[in-house]
Amino acid sequence: MADKHILHMLSPLRHVSPFDVNMALDAGFDAVLPYGKVNHEEVTSLVQDAIFSRPPKLAAKTGIFIGGKDALVALDMMESAKSAMVPPFVISLFADPAGSFTTAAAMVARSERLLDKQHGRGLDGLRLAVFGATGVVGFAAAVIAALEGARVTLVGHDGGARVSRSAAEIANRFSVTVQAADGSTDERKTAILQQAEAVFCAGCGRQRGASGRDGGPRCHGRWRNAGRGCAWSRRAGDRGHEVPHRVWSVSENDRKRQGGPLRFPRRVRFCP
Repeated sequence: MADKHILHMLSPLRHVSPFDVNMALDAGFDAVLPYGKVNHEEVTSLVQDAIFSRPPKLAAKTGIFIGGKDALVALDMMESAKSAMVPPFVISLFADPAGSFTTAAAMVARSERLLDKQHGRGLDGLRLAVFGATGVVGFAAAVIAALEGARVTLVGHDGGARVSRSAAEIANRFSVTVQAADGSTDERKTAILQQAEAVFCAGCGRQRGASGRDGGPRCHGRWRNAGRGCAWSRRAGDRGHEVPHRVWSVSENDRKRQGGPLRFPRRVRFCP
């Protein structure tokens, strides 16, 4: 009997994302089995069916993927899956709701690289504003950056109420402190950008985050690099319905020289 690579894909939504199914098959799995409308209580039985049907030597060829669109629900399902393991029957687990964990991790990793290369520093102590912070990508990026020492502010395009709840949830679950700010007007966005050293724009295409008029980067359209300030984008094509997620950083010298928030010049280019 052939030893197949098998991936079981769980989602609390009605359907498992076709994007995730395609990615799994293109990655080389022999069989990909989607399970929709999975609730928290069902995770244990599904995982144990997967682990006990194969010998421990095939653990490396059996995996559980947890999707959906809610980061906290995915993490709860992940914990249930971990608790269902019975050594030596232990298989691989991976959660990535709406592609948010991998996208957020890439944003933070790319930011660290750019900060080190262009400013000789890391995330520790960095004043970071996250636009689109109530979305799953912005939420995850804020958590990762805060855990790495950044001074994170969640910016709410519709006021401060929802981001305040998100900040409280982050403090409760991850034991890190982030701030919440009302970014519902251009004036409030400008005030936030004047205090920020870096910006993540992770809002959906229907929402306007920071724009050139606010003294910051545009959250839609192409990229730009100005002096020592830099910007980076994940192209929208990576996840069809999402806008590019970008990072913007500005040195204090740029800010002082221009007498306020960095204004981008006409000449633009993609960051390396």
